[in-house]
Amino acid sequence: MKKQEKQILEQNRTATQEKGFTFIEMVVSIALFAVVALSSTQILKMVLEGQQSAITSQNIQENMRYVFEVMSKEARVATISNDECEDIFSPSASAENKVFNETEINDNDALYFKNQYGECTVYYLSDSGVMMITRGEDTASTTPNNLAINSLEFSIEDDGIGEVHSMQPKVTVNMNVTTDTNDEMHKKEMKLQTTISSRYYE
Repeated sequence: MKKQEKQILEQNRTATQEKGFTFIEMVVSIALFAVVALSSTQILKMVLEGQQSAITSQNIQENMRYVFEVMSKEARVATISNDECEDIFSPSASAENKVFNETEINDNDALYFKNQYGECTVYYLSDSGVMMITRGEDTASTTPNNLAINSLEFSIEDDGIGEVHSMQPKVTVNMNVTTDTNDEMHKKEMKLQTTISSRYYE
């Protein structure tokens, strides 16, 4: 008889152990699943935002690389201009250097020089934040509409007019570029700098 009772008790214990989840276990499982799902979603969102930011930065760099290449190619073969290009500005600018000269247009720096074809060439910033170039009577934009240049600065190292030639003329270009969009997620700001040396020697 005792053997039968033991067997019945053992069967009851086994049956109890084989029952499904309790309500508390189910609530805890759901909570854990929710935490894992939320964490995964946040991680995916961060990855996508990082990827978008990297793509935006790459687009800015590629667009501005073109601008720097155009400017560098032309500035490297610039010739001495002294005060020969001052009359294209109103009021007339005052030349200080021999190859590269600087003035202000729209409260921003403007770089001007005479290119290899003898044309007075000016790089400057428009009111809308687009870098413009004027060669003789022709004017064109060099940056795309989806980028805005917030600041443009030129720093010139060159001999002054009338001075003995003692250094290789060079100009350092500094600019602050942002993507022209109202979407904060896709907005990116970048500071860029390059130095261009002239091949001109007296």
